[in-house]
Amino acid sequence: ITGEIGTLFEQLVFDLDGVASETRIAVDSARAGKTIADTCVARVDSANDVLGIIRSLADRSRLLSLNARIEAALAGKAGTGFAVVAQEVKSLAQQIDDAAAKTESDLVEMREMVSHALAANNTIEAAIVSINDLSQALRTKQPTRRRKCDPWRIRSMKRRQRHLPCGT
Repeated sequence: ITGEIGTLFEQLVFDLDGVASETRIAVDSARAGKTIADTCVARVDSANDVLGIIRSLADRSRLLSLNARIEAALAGKAGTGFAVVAQEVKSLAQQIDDAAAKTESDLVEMREMVSHALAANNTIEAAIVSINDLSQALRTKQPTRRRKCDPWRIRSMKRRQRHLPCGT
């Protein structure tokens, strides 16, 4: 029986080595996922900066359109074509502003999704590390050769109808 237990223990240690190896891979993957998510957050921040520029351009285009309409009104009939162009510039500025608002909304949603993914990833990483710690703790335990009150010894003794004190 001791040989079988030893063999089982060796197999357990071998299996735990495999678990440890797989958990290292999983932890590395979780950390890579975190790096990717952090990069996504940085890209969202960068896109928000670009959106600020786009909104500024839309505001300036609206102001330009207003000035063009004023000049067209002052020019009277001669400024009719200029008024049409001013109206188109105003329309384009509004389309730019609408697109920027939609993009900003999408970026806020992306930031929230990345935040949830990071939280889930951190939970997974913590669980994997915990599994690894448990497998390492089991792996480092050595089989006990014989306890003071060995149950196999007690059974054997009962079969022989002898009584010897435990630990002798």
